[in-house]
Amino acid sequence: KSSSLLDWLYKIEFGPPIEAKRGWPNCDLCPLCKRVQECGTHLFYKCHFTRRLWSLIIDKYHILGLDTTGWPLFDSVEAWWASTCDNDTPNHQPKASLTMLVSWTMWNERNARVFKHKSAPPTILLASIETEANLWIIAGANKLGSIILRE
Repeated sequence: KSSSLLDWLYKIEFGPPIEAKRGWPNCDLCPLCKRVQECGTHLFYKCHFTRRLWSLIIDKYHILGLDTTGWPLFDSVEAWWASTCDNDTPNHQPKASLTMLVSWTMWNERNARVFKHKSAPPTILLASIETEANLWIIAGANKLGSIILRE
């Protein structure tokens, strides 16, 4: 099971941060929580900030089959992805789209904090995800609309 998203996440998880490659300073702590060393597994599904955002999404859209409490137990992005978006889980296609969208949002928030010294709380990121999800739906991600457009 390979996808360009998984390849990208793998590089984030195991490759050196781009700042290190370019010689830019980095404190090595997660820019979202400042508690744990930054890595892909932490950023995308272990960080309490990320899981708070996911909880807001799950609560708002009543998404069944997504429970963030066990996520810190996964030791790789691939294992987390498989559990979240596996073909055997209900609504796996819209959840895969949503997972990509939330991961992309977390990556952008991380970069905003590192490079622009700007931060947004989870509620603002939720609004951003809703706006972006609607654009994805207009662009053809129709199954995403099955879980996002329930209001």
